[in-house]
This record gives sequence, C-alpha cells and structure tokens, in this order.
Amino acid sequence: MDLLLLNKIVDGKFVGKVKNKKIGKISIDTRTLKKGEVFLAFKGKNLGGHNFIKKALKKKPSCIIISKPIKIKTKIPVIMVNDTNEAFFEIAKYYRNQFKGVVIGITGSCGKTSTKEILNYILKDKYKVVCNEKNYNNKIGVSLTLLNLKENTQILIVECGSNHSGEMEEIAGLVKPDIVIITNIGTSHIGNFGSKKNIFKEKLALTHFMTEGVLFLNGDDKLLSKVKKKNIEVYKTYNRNSIIELRQLCCLKDNSIIIFSYNNKDYEFNIPLFSKGMIDNLLLVIECCLFLNIDIRDIENKVKRLESFKSRQQKIILKKDNILIDDCYNASYESVIELLKNIKLYDQKKIIILGSMKELGKYSILYHKKLAKVLKKIKNKEVFLIGEETKIIKKINKSSYYFDSLESLKEYFINNNFSHVLFVVKGANSNNLKKIVETLKSKY
Repeated sequence: MDLLLLNKIVDGKFVGKVKNKKIGKISIDTRTLKKGEVFLAFKGKNLGGHNFIKKALKKKPSCIIISKPIKIKTKIPVIMVNDTNEAFFEIAKYYRNQFKGVVIGITGSCGKTSTKEILNYILKDKYKVVCNEKNYNNKIGVSLTLLNLKENTQILIVECGSNHSGEMEEIAGLVKPDIVIITNIGTSHIGNFGSKKNIFKEKLALTHFMTEGVLFLNGDDKLLSKVKKKNIEVYKTYNRNSIIELRQLCCLKDNSIIIFSYNNKDYEFNIPLFSKGMIDNLLLVIECCLFLNIDIRDIENKVKRLESFKSRQQKIILKKDNILIDDCYNASYESVIELLKNIKLYDQKKIIILGSMKELGKYSILYHKKLAKVLKKIKNKEVFLIGEETKIIKKINKSSYYFDSLESLKEYFINNNFSHVLFVVKGANSNNLKKIVETLKSKY
C-alpha cells in the first residue's frame, strides 16, 4: 500500500505537502511500532494514542494518522481524519475486501480459542494461514488480525467474540466469512444478553453477511441443532447431516477415543484430550478440515499429538504424587460443570479451588446455587472458594472454605502440605487464580 491510497481509504487530509511513497503495516501500539510502519492514534477508554505521538515519532514511522491537531513539528507525513477509530476499521475492511482466500469465522460461548488453535495447527501444514493472536476476538482484535493478511495468505481464521447485543453484527461486517463454526450456546455474558436465546441470536449474527458458504455447528447443542439456512451448507456434528458419522465417543482420564465413519470407511482416533467439550470442538475442526481437502490420515497424525492448552484443563504432574488441573483461564457455568464431571474419574482426594463466575447479572445467584448442588454430589473432596459470588456456595456447602482475599488463599496452600491429591483450579479470569496455580507449581 502507498500513502495516497491510505489517505483515500480513511477519507483523510494531509497536513502540509507530501510525496507518495510505500508504507509499512498499520500499528496502534508504540510499544511494538517499527520503523516505516504507520502509527494510527487509536482512541482508547483510558489513554488514547494521541498521548503517545512524540514516542511514535521517535520510532520513525512512515506516516501518522490523527484526529486532533498536534503541536509538534515533523517531516513525517501526517493524515488528519474525523475519527481515528473509524479510520482504523475502514483500513481493516479494505484489507478484508482485497483478500481472495478463504475466511473462517469461529464463535460460540465456550471453546472458541482452542478450536481456532487446533484448526490452525492442522491447516498450516497445507496452507498459508493467518489467525488471531491469543484471544483477540473483539472488534479491535479482529481488525488487527485482518491487518496481518499477506499476499500469500490462503486461509484466514478469525475467532469472533461478543459480550453485548449487536457486537457480532459489527464483527461480521468486518470478517465476511465464507465458513462459520459455532461451538455451543451457553450462559457466558448472559447478564448482558438476558437469555440463552438472545445469546444464540448474537452468535448466529456472524452468518448475516453470508449469501453462500458453509456452516459447521455442534449438533449436540439444543439450540444449534435446530438451525436451518438458505443458500448455506449446514453440517451438524452428532447428526446425520454431517461429513463424518460418529459411532462412539469415550472420554477417559488422560485421553479420549472417537470412532466414526467417513466415506464408507471406519476410523478410530485416540486423542490426548479428556474433555467432552474439547472433543465436541475437535469434531467441528475435523469436519472443516475434511471440507478443505485435508487427508483424513494427516488429520489423525496431527490430533494424536495434540497437547492441552495453557490454563484450559491443562493437566500438570506435580511432586508428592499430586496432579494439577489448571483451568483458570475463564469460567462459564457449562465449563465448570464439565470440569467437575471429568474429575469424578479420579480416585484420589480432590482439592477444588473455585472462583466466581462473572457477567451472569440477575442469573448469578441461580447459577452459583446450581453449581453448589453439583459440588455436593462429588465425593472425597474439599472445596476452597474466593469471590463475592461464591458466598452462596458456602451457604449451601457448609464444609467448604471461603477466603476474602487471594493472598489469604495463597498463604493457606503455602502453609499446608498435600500429597496424592488432585488440585483443580477454576474461575473467571478476573479472579486471578493463576497466582494459585503458580503457588502450587512452585511448591510441588
């Protein structure tokens, strides 16, 4: 891209005279800005990019984009726009519209990031793939992902998240996917959406800009199993209308086995993942990869070497015959219940460390009460709680331990010794339970 084209895309005006020249990629962060790139002064909730213009200029960018005057003399080209944020999204749209490869959008209440990572892990052996970094799945993160497209990119995988009504529609307008994968419909952010039906509508909004294409759905989900779409191929796992026909699924302590039929042949995959939720997502990935002409044996060779993802039901072997399941990345009601089902397979004593489930709104008490009832049915366990919302669990499970602060919880595990136990750490990211995980790893 050159300077004049950039100015046209953002509908801007140059400050002073400039000569046309080639420019580098777009950056909104001075910490990662490199010489020759364009610095766009994005307006953040707290500190906006205009506060870092001096710092940006020291990095010698090819251009800066601003929406309010600056009192700095510079020979670096300056483009003035009405709104830098809207300019940023317009650039992202331009990149998407120029892209001629396949765009895969992934959404759902749980499992978006792991589904994206597994899909990328398999596809990148055959195709040039670009996907979101980490879980950058909001409108800004999705736009940054679009800006990473290169001339040789063949497939773009975009994880798409939403925590309020209408957000997915905006993201869909940016992504314009050819293929959509929806993992499940749960209670994540139900406090903002009001009901699971509204969450369902929000997730399905990712398909609104599709006039044709393919939709892969979790057919074991009550709401998703009923989806019908005109002019779009719809495949549902656990359903006759799927690319593979599942015969058997068995989730064990350390692995899972799936037996299925594909092209009139039977296959058995032994997978080093032990969560049904993960397997549900893997089935969606397998079907998508087969649709994109990945050989079934190549898929098998990749999935048998899969490793658990950091802080997502990650199993860690500790000293003194202890095991740690680190699942502290986040917590929806469904993901907590699934984890509690999984740990029933273990014989040893269970030390369950739970933080609050967040963004449940008026449903918070209801779902924490339901969680308390499930906990009661687990034998040979001790429960440790943190977070205001978990006080209701303490009232129902009187033998559980409640801690007012992370430090006091941390001190407890520093000062007490355990052997031959299963530590389970689960909670919303804001609970910061990764500090407890680090404490246990450090001690054992």
